[in-house]
Amino acid sequence: LRGGEGMGKSRLLSEMYQHLRKQELPTFRGRISPGQSAVDMVAEFARHVATESGDGELNFLIQAFDKSKETPDADMRHQLFDRTQAMLQKLAEERPQIFLVDDIHHAQGLLQELINYLAGGLLKRNQLPLLFVATSDSPQEWLATTHSYQISPLQSEGILEILDKMGCKDKGLQLLAERLHQETDGIPVFLTEFLRDLIQRKVIDLGPPCRFNSDVEEIASKLDLPPGL
Repeated sequence: LRGGEGMGKSRLLSEMYQHLRKQELPTFRGRISPGQSAVDMVAEFARHVATESGDGELNFLIQAFDKSKETPDADMRHQLFDRTQAMLQKLAEERPQIFLVDDIHHAQGLLQELINYLAGGLLKRNQLPLLFVATSDSPQEWLATTHSYQISPLQSEGILEILDKMGCKDKGLQLLAERLHQETDGIPVFLTEFLRDLIQRKVIDLGPPCRFNSDVEEIASKLDLPPGL
């Protein structure tokens, strides 16, 4: 999922995570930080597989890998990758496995290698039920097996649809949607703050039913930057 800051990528992953957990599907939720060690990234990923599978051998390999700090040798890396793949395959043969990762653009060499190794071995060859969803602020050409979706700013029609789904009905709704688009450039995080401000000031009463406590055209004309921004 690609898009700039404030486009709602992380929020979308969080909503997916909550939905998947309610269905009791095993789901890894992680975030890659700038400057995070590549060894730490790989160990965290593999540790989830070890926990889900209960595999002692994989746990042993992770401990050895952790101790190697920044310079795991090729043999250790291959052992860890092979065992992670074997255990993930075993898990995926039983039920779907889902990985949700924020900020994949911070991934470094070793994690890139592991992801492509697993994708090549399990997705391409065995067609197993694995879902890996990541967010990024830019295209990630190193991902070998991927579909990329650009999250774009909302247009006034999209904002109007949100107001409508809130249950708000008024002849001036289109004008309010256009003014909100003008003030926020359609960036979801800013739109959220504008709507939160209107609700907190009781300009919008969510009810039910949702109603405006002032003339909607007047609200649109006086729309101002919320204190939170």
